[in-house]
Amino acid sequence: MRNNIKVLLASELSSASTYLNRLFYALYDLSSLIHNQKAKEATECLYFEIISLFEANVFTEKLIDITPVILNPRGIKDRVQATQKLLDSMLLLHLNEESMVDLLADYINITYEFAYKLHLILAKETNLEVQFPRINITEMFFPEATTGRNDAKKFKIIEGEKGKLHKITPTDGNTQAIQDPNVTAPSSSAGKQKTTEAVPKFFLNKKSLMNCCDSGASIIDSIELQRNRKYEELMQKGHEAVYNKKHNEALEHFLNAAKHKENSEVLTLIGWVYSILGNSEQAKNSCLRAIQVNPEYGPAYNDLGSYLLAEGEINESFKWFDLAKKAPIYHNREYPYINAGRAYMIKKDYKMALVEFNTALTLAPFHQELQQTIDRLKNSLKKGIAHKVEQVPTKNISKESSDMNWPIFE
Repeated sequence: MRNNIKVLLASELSSASTYLNRLFYALYDLSSLIHNQKAKEATECLYFEIISLFEANVFTEKLIDITPVILNPRGIKDRVQATQKLLDSMLLLHLNEESMVDLLADYINITYEFAYKLHLILAKETNLEVQFPRINITEMFFPEATTGRNDAKKFKIIEGEKGKLHKITPTDGNTQAIQDPNVTAPSSSAGKQKTTEAVPKFFLNKKSLMNCCDSGASIIDSIELQRNRKYEELMQKGHEAVYNKKHNEALEHFLNAAKHKENSEVLTLIGWVYSILGNSEQAKNSCLRAIQVNPEYGPAYNDLGSYLLAEGEINESFKWFDLAKKAPIYHNREYPYINAGRAYMIKKDYKMALVEFNTALTLAPFHQELQQTIDRLKNSLKKGIAHKVEQVPTKNISKESSDMNWPIFE
């Protein structure tokens, strides 16, 4: 078996196994779900599927002990972890490449199938958060059952220290941090809660695995190429969904894209869609994350200022518009000036609004509707009736119209 296939299989096996082990730990050590019937049945089915896979592809009939054995969930967990170690060892042997790819891919997909079921139980029955696996070649999607929105489970994530899993008590919201090296959670500096609406499902496509190995590129380059392709595909789907006003679908695509390549662009888009869906806290949090990822990305500052402006935080919004104006990376630099002008209009400081709009027009001289707005404002100022200009809408160039008379510009 080629070494690059061994490396990829070992990486994907490790990712799937670690994810399942985190779920086992959360279910059977941190929660009281060891006696939960659905979790018990899912764990037993997982073990049955693994044994069936090994019987069909690895062991001879003489090696199989058909004596009935009753195992509790922790006993099954130990045996599943033993099979993970066995497969790791098998990768070191000189075995048939095609057979090993089939075996490992089937095992990984069985793992993800039941990890998904266990994660749904955990999300429904507890307030524990378990980190999802890192995506390399593995694909991620949201099954129809969890994207119907009406029945999508929302579970809380408390921002906490890395390496800790946080349990939220339903009565008072206090958190209990449990140290575990295989479990991570976001930082607790903000001290705010956020919600995740769906549990994704993961799947290893054998064809993608082989294409990655046959491309001739290095392992790292191949994985990066696969991620970039998937990222671009999901971003395109997200933009198409926005165009068709399917905002929940767009959010799903953008969130999925961020799993492949988290950057300020996709994080800002995620925030924007959250704002359209009425979730201003998630919108602002996404912008803050975008700024953290790349402090030079201007649209994130501008959008954050716009969300604050929509909430009536006018003075606070100016700070973010000023940062957006100074940001090195900004293709449409006129937008923060337009939004600052909107803020001044709300404050009835029409002269300063005019200054901001004129600066925006200097940066975007062919923006006809902005020019029309400036002309109307100037005429109104001359006539002493500038307050009427507050009702003059300007066309939203890059985003959907807002409920405000002066929409958000990115």
